[in-house]
Amino acid sequence: MAHIIYVLVCSADERILHLKVLAAIAQIAQNPEFDKKWLEASSKEELKNIILLAERKRG
Repeated sequence: MAHIIYVLVCSADERILHLKVLAAIAQIAQNPEFDKKWLEASSKEELKNIILLAERKRG
């Protein structure tokens, strides 16, 4: 059963950015604590911060 669904909307000229965002989300979601934090979030702002502040490899 799916608990988390991501929707990305980009213009045609942002295809590369779209792929980079998907790769970053895939990396973040592999963290064992991610699901727990996401499901316990109490606001949209908290959900956004879980993604934006998550540790991930850059480069």
